Amino acid sequence: MYKIEYSEDFDDKYFNSLPKNLRTSIKKLIEEKLAFIPEIIGIPLKGDLMGFWRLRISDYRIIYKIKKDIVVVLIFKIDHRKDIYRQIH
Repeated sequence: MYKIEYSEDFDDKYFNSLPKNLRTSIKKLIEEKLAFIPEIIGIPLKGDLMGFWRLRISDYRIIYKIKKDIVVVLIFKIDHRKDIYRQIH
């Protein structure tokens, strides 16, 4: 099982502003699937975002990195699909 961590730039305010049912679904997905099988449920990104992975939930995306050496999934951003790929690095 991977430990879930959030980057220093993760926007808690934005996440907490999402509808409660969506936040609940995202938390459940992170705790029940992403923590166990991050390479299987996610898709690796390409180009400038190589090294990052994405996970889709409805119209939202979770952007993360897998740190196998320390068994951590580091979440960078959770946002709507139209805005998610801006300002990730």
